[in-house]
Amino acid sequence: MNDLQVEIPNKMDANKKNRQWKIFIGVGTLLLVLAIFSYLEQLQAHGNQIPQIGKKISNISLTSSDGNNVNLSDYRGKVLLINSWATWCPPCKAEMPTLETYYKINKAAGFEILAINTGESKEVALNFKQYNGITFPIMLDPKGDIIQALGITGLPTSILVNRDGIVEYIHVGMFFENDLESIVSPVIKRK
Repeated sequence: MNDLQVEIPNKMDANKKNRQWKIFIGVGTLLLVLAIFSYLEQLQAHGNQIPQIGKKISNISLTSSDGNNVNLSDYRGKVLLINSWATWCPPCKAEMPTLETYYKINKAAGFEILAINTGESKEVALNFKQYNGITFPIMLDPKGDIIQALGITGLPTSILVNRDGIVEYIHVGMFFENDLESIVSPVIKRK
């Protein structure tokens, strides 16, 4: 007769593995938190702060699709909508005609849009702009550094800045016409 050996799981082994996983997860979480704090400290050391509602936006320098350098401070006295987008993002593309229509209607009242194309080449951004008849400025962020400095983690995200450079609203997701009317129009009407 063959002797069959059966291993009976040891409850202490299961507890030990469970404890090892908890330690692993705890160390991973700690490293993630430290990385986030380190990133935020680096932004502040370079003079950039992630935009917060009710606070002035940092003066970030951008490059437009026509090669000009633009600073956010150039738009003081205007209501500015900073919009992050990419051509591979369906909601980004879907909101562009709405933003364009709203821009044309409100430009004379001191409203501007800076649309920051992220992670794509100048050619891709310009082709999209021309094909869709976009007239507001397209900014280039091929490496994603600018949206990272702005604390943007998802596309589309828009930051509404009032005439004094104060962040009024941060909108994650698509802007619809009624959103623009209820959120942006009151800021434009304030002088």
